[in-house]
Amino acid sequence: MSLAFAIGYTVISAVPTGLGLLAVFRPYTLALWEERLDSIGSKRDWETVEPTDWKVSLTRTQGGILLLFGLFIALFAVNHWLAFFTAHTLT
Repeated sequence: MSLAFAIGYTVISAVPTGLGLLAVFRPYTLALWEERLDSIGSKRDWETVEPTDWKVSLTRTQGGILLLFGLFIALFAVNHWLAFFTAHTLT
């Protein structure tokens, strides 16, 4: 296995893992940000929009799924790093 695959899987796994952690631990903030973006161009005021409870729960659930996906990709990264270091320490 090459070093490029190990680095690539590491970088690719960092994005969904980071976003998933944000959505799991700060779902209200993320849902509020999405609602504020949705209010652009409408008559709703930017400061007065609030996400509903189901929106916050949905954001947390989606974040958990995204986090699991990121960790799954991280397993490939660990596999490639181990293969890389094993191949270079034996020679």
